[in-house]
Amino acid sequence: MTSPTRTILSPTATRITTIIQNTTVISPRTIPARSQLEESISTLQNEQERVQKKTFTKWVNIYLSLHEPTYYINDLFEDFRDGTKLIALLEVLSGQTLPIERGKKRAHCLSNVDNALKYLESRKIKLVNIRPIDVVDGKPMTILGLIWMLILCYQIEDSSMFDESSKDNRSKAKEALLEWVRKKTSGQIDGLDVRDFTSSWRDGLAFNALIHAIRPDLVDLRRVTRMDVRERLENAFNVAEQQLGVPRLIDAEDVDVVKPDEKSIMTYIAQFSRRFPDLPFGSINKEHGELLRWVADARQRLALILEAPIQDIQAEYKEYVKQQKEFIEKQKQWKAFERKESKSPNFPGEKLKELKDFFDDIALRMNRWRFKLDTNLPGELGQIADWINTAEEVLSRGINFDRLKSSPEENIQRFNQLNEEHAAIFTDKEAMLRTFQRIKRDP
Repeated sequence: MTSPTRTILSPTATRITTIIQNTTVISPRTIPARSQLEESISTLQNEQERVQKKTFTKWVNIYLSLHEPTYYINDLFEDFRDGTKLIALLEVLSGQTLPIERGKKRAHCLSNVDNALKYLESRKIKLVNIRPIDVVDGKPMTILGLIWMLILCYQIEDSSMFDESSKDNRSKAKEALLEWVRKKTSGQIDGLDVRDFTSSWRDGLAFNALIHAIRPDLVDLRRVTRMDVRERLENAFNVAEQQLGVPRLIDAEDVDVVKPDEKSIMTYIAQFSRRFPDLPFGSINKEHGELLRWVADARQRLALILEAPIQDIQAEYKEYVKQQKEFIEKQKQWKAFERKESKSPNFPGEKLKELKDFFDDIALRMNRWRFKLDTNLPGELGQIADWINTAEEVLSRGINFDRLKSSPEENIQRFNQLNEEHAAIFTDKEAMLRTFQRIKRDP
């Protein structure tokens, strides 16, 4: 008599037996040796490191050439070890002056790198597993990770267009850049579908389609489709560099591989989005985007000017007049934009305030530039210019009636303080006027 248990298990047992009998036994010889796997992984990692090092070195040198004095690196892993070039890079990217140790001892190197990393942390840039000691020791993965973070924050995101809180959106930078590329290349070539920053770029079509979208006269897509892969890549990189001013950060042999390096391609493509954007990240509409783009460029440009020593005061003064005129025109555009959008229920008030703060910052930087020029005038003219700038600064303080104290005594004290400041500075007015008239009469 067949037991109930055996009846229930019989179909399952039969199925298991069939699976076992039909399963091919894998011979140990068919499994790659562990050393072979490790060697393959190591080869891929070394190739990735090589390409990233080359790309990032070129990217770094673009910005170091803007520093005063200019710097140049040959070996990314060695030349960042003392921290001086890292600080120089951050000064160009941020427009800020950072403390630096000029000594060559290890303690000085650690101090420089530590100052650089602390500055990044103060900007709410998260640094994961990046320690000063690893940078000073020249550890490749640490330095590549650090440079990638700078590229992500200062180029792909273009952090000058973000307020501090929006830095939490950093993870969306890749998707935003990819979406920008997809919009640009859509419909350019039949069957072209850019889905990533690796294999989608291997055959060179996407690079050429992107250039064609920006300047259709530069690329004949029908001719490009008949080229071989290396020709397409060379064509795109040469045209971009010579006609669009996009530096050649990558080479054809770096892309024509099984899996191109994602970070290197993103770094290269971000140069296009920075030069030829539709709307900056964080913008609400086209006009807002144009204003954001202008203030970002102006702030970076002025930061470089304020840090650099005056070489030719007449030439720099002409440049100041030119940029001041441009600033006044943009300010008018901003005021009209503010009046219009302040009445719109669809435009966030905090975005208007952000833009106002940007324009106020540019006005302050323009004043600092003028002060820099004035105080570099020779002899008594420099003294007069210094006095005028101080007087204007005192007059600009004025009285903020919205912040008056409730106590009449405190308000009177504030009035008296301002009056004393005015009296002190304007005591020299007549003497300055006589000196100026004498210089004008007898140059």
